[in-house]
Amino acid sequence: MIRRPPRSTLSSSSAASDVYKRQLYWNLMRGLLSTSGLRLAKSLNNVTLVGVVHDIQTGFVYEDAVTQFTLTTTSLDTTTSSGECAVEKDHHTIRCFGDTYSSDIKAKLKEGNVICVNGRLRMNPQLEPSCNKHFYFPFVHVQPPHGQVSVCLLYTSPSPRDS
Repeated sequence: MIRRPPRSTLSSSSAASDVYKRQLYWNLMRGLLSTSGLRLAKSLNNVTLVGVVHDIQTGFVYEDAVTQFTLTTTSLDTTTSSGECAVEKDHHTIRCFGDTYSSDIKAKLKEGNVICVNGRLRMNPQLEPSCNKHFYFPFVHVQPPHGQVSVCLLYTSPSPRDS
């Protein structure tokens, strides 16, 4: 039920008017999402990164085959006190799960490739036996159909004649 603002508060900036606008907005959003067949999601976990591939490894997590690599992303930071641009590098752990998918990714990726990764942000618990505590480390979980890895730019080592 949508409550309308009282007639005495016709001002567009009144608190009652703001409540009315919020109710209209949320009811509109619910209507749009329900007509498209989607439910109103309370949360969404989706990560998209573009960067350079390093340290490609294959192995297993329990019974699942995994290809793991590090993705280095860069961004410009202009908030330095001197006003200069500083390049910030972040390193992200990416894990591709699935027997065939993992081997396909391993064959497709080379060190230095620029790739685009879509996946879910997950936390990997690690037990530290000395203090009997769990520490959590983030990684991007990629497994079709909820994620993908696309090579954007192939890295080729420079030939001797280019030097």
